[in-house]
Amino acid sequence: VDEKYTALVTEIDATIRDVSPDLEGYISYKMLMYRLGQKRSDWLIAIDARGTKCVTLRFFKGVHFLDTEKLLRLGTTTIGNLDFTISLTETDKANIVDFTKQAIAWHAHEASVNAQA
Repeated sequence: VDEKYTALVTEIDATIRDVSPDLEGYISYKMLMYRLGQKRSDWLIAIDARGTKCVTLRFFKGVHFLDTEKLLRLGTTTIGNLDFTISLTETDKANIVDFTKQAIAWHAHEASVNAQA
């Protein structure tokens, strides 16, 4: 992580971890990622601080989230992103909490569907 983003990454990490103690953080693809369960491929959220312009918070199933304000920048067919360059505002934190809860709910929904199949 570029030194100029260390405090921001720490702040984003704390906001995410406050939502659910069950989220496991780990490093993969040079990003801080979060998952529920044991499989690395089941990641829900990632903090990508590899760039020099911003820190990107990635939500694996973000394209499926309720995002009435169109805050998420869609990056692929499944990922929604939030970009940050400075410390978080209270609104930023509320959005991170909301999208983290949606990521956890989406994961629970998919686990339920897969269990029934």
